Amino acid sequence: MGEWKQKGIVTETNSPYASPVLLIKKKSGESRLVVDYRRLNAQTERVHYPLPNIDEYMEVLNGNKIFAVLDLAHGYLQVPLKKDARSKTAFITPDGTGEFTRAVFGLMNAPFYFSKVMEFALGPLRNNILIFYLDYILVVARDWEELMSRFEIVLQALEEAGLTLKLRKCQFGKPEIEYVGFIVGAEGVKPGPDKVRAIKEFPVPKDVREVKRFLGLTGFFRRFVPNYAKVTAAVSKLRKEKEPFHWGKEQQVAFEAVIDILTSEPTLQMFSPKADQTELHTDASTDGLGAILLQSDDKNRMRLVYAISRRTTEQEAKYHSSKLELLAVVWAVERLRVFLLSIPFTIVTDCQALIYLNSMRTKNPQVARWACSLSEYDYEIKHRKGEKMGHVDALSRAPVEGETLPVSQIQMCTSSEDTIMLHQRTDIRLKDLISILEKPELHRSKAERGQVTGYKLKQGLLYRSEVQNGRAVDLYVVPGSMRKSLAVEFHDLASHMGLDKTLQRMRKYYFFLG
Repeated sequence: MGEWKQKGIVTETNSPYASPVLLIKKKSGESRLVVDYRRLNAQTERVHYPLPNIDEYMEVLNGNKIFAVLDLAHGYLQVPLKKDARSKTAFITPDGTGEFTRAVFGLMNAPFYFSKVMEFALGPLRNNILIFYLDYILVVARDWEELMSRFEIVLQALEEAGLTLKLRKCQFGKPEIEYVGFIVGAEGVKPGPDKVRAIKEFPVPKDVREVKRFLGLTGFFRRFVPNYAKVTAAVSKLRKEKEPFHWGKEQQVAFEAVIDILTSEPTLQMFSPKADQTELHTDASTDGLGAILLQSDDKNRMRLVYAISRRTTEQEAKYHSSKLELLAVVWAVERLRVFLLSIPFTIVTDCQALIYLNSMRTKNPQVARWACSLSEYDYEIKHRKGEKMGHVDALSRAPVEGETLPVSQIQMCTSSEDTIMLHQRTDIRLKDLISILEKPELHRSKAERGQVTGYKLKQGLLYRSEVQNGRAVDLYVVPGSMRKSLAVEFHDLASHMGLDKTLQRMRKYYFFLG
């Protein structure tokens, strides 16, 4: 804060407002001050602003053959705040208080006012020698001489507006360049290389389980694939677990055909900021993260706009299920930032605890930091059962990219049987029971037989057999690491019932050691 005060970014304050601050560790080990503006944003009227239109691209690109992208430095800090707005940004730390003289990350309407500044600085040049979206500026020209001449005009306009560039993020003099998710060149605009890479590079299934995942991915869009059942018939017949698995030429042809259909019209559509509905479906597994961006068409059908995935790192693969789900949401939103920043959208996940991020309840600094990072976006989070998320689940289990993004932590949530299995097999007490049950019964000692009385293994999952209401039932054995997630699901997300009712509902499905 001392450095900010020296530069005039922060001044002393007597404001009645006081937002709390968080100290976040950067990769360098240094701490960064982040203000939690969630309560302020909840009382702020959201203002929207337009995204660049694809038709504008075509108009500007006509006849141009060389391109450059400029990126502004310091983000919103280049935007001054009016005096009457500064008091609302006041924050409090253990060492004192302050208020910002400039727009800062976390303020809900900062992108809108930043866009207005860009319009003031470059508006007269738009659709003539350049187009821009937030701090991304695309300059076009027919040759090097014209590019240099236009650069001079652009730089002069930026200087007059008091805006500065981040040189290391700028790209100059390219015949083809990536700009806000599209590839821009002399031939026009085409989708970026990663738009459907996660689907195009989906691996050939090697067993029945992977076949089911592939069909879960493609089946979500079956209404757009003519004769879907016929096209996928050769692959579908491999779903029978008792039949020998053989992937032959017939299956490969069908596999390639449905991938080709899925990544072309009519399934795929261009992003539209005016679509009635925009949904971001996310999922995570220990293998990777997956996300699909969907938008409604003129017939109110949800169609594929973007599909992305990436592998988890060795460290991320050890995260609890809820932390992985959170990682998927943060990574996907930031990755698709240029599409989502100015429009309302829905995040769809199979993790119920993430619904808490729609509220102001949590005081966990890591969770609050995550919530702050989404303050710019107009979103809501909805839960959907895991069996209805097969299309994005398939991408998370067959990732193709390797980029990473640091993320915060949130309360744990229940997830699929794969996740329960993972936690059972990393629990010290349950590992012993599982190892005994995996032995042939004849090889178990008398003491071991006593230890596993009432327990059974089914498809790798540990169950406890009990009689409830005169009927034998098999209950999931809950590892210690998942107990909090069940408390969230059965108590916090279920009208805060009393202790007895909560336990009664949990015991219908789960068994706790002790």
